[in-house]
Amino acid sequence: LEAILAGVERLVYAAYSSPNRQGRWVRKAVVRAALDSGGAWDLAVPFREALSDPGDAWFAVKSAIARHPPERPVDELEVELVGLSAESGKQSAMFDGKGKLWRQVEEAVRQLRAQNGWAPIGKVVEVEPWSRIPERRAALVEYDP
Repeated sequence: LEAILAGVERLVYAAYSSPNRQGRWVRKAVVRAALDSGGAWDLAVPFREALSDPGDAWFAVKSAIARHPPERPVDELEVELVGLSAESGKQSAMFDGKGKLWRQVEEAVRQLRAQNGWAPIGKVVEVEPWSRIPERRAALVEYDP
């Protein structure tokens, strides 16, 4: 396991220093390995918030590998950074402009989709505002930025 961790650590730092990733934030890392005598091992590590520091990403990846190590010896290792973005997705101050707030909501939805494959976010829209029955006045629909 120590050899695997050392190899993955080098790959994480190398992936973060790639020229096409410069100045971008990462939402998820996927570690793949070709196992000895056939087979493969995949481990997706979604980050709570997008990360730009390889040290922070390495800590999350190392913890995930320690919890779910490969069952057999490893022949090859690969690290892929998924969900590159220009923004961090961190929460901002309460009184920023509404335009910036909507961009942050859209970024959070993209981050949820990268982590879970779908975003459990909805919005309420008016359907029949004149109706006397409250359930008919509005409906909850999936939010798609």
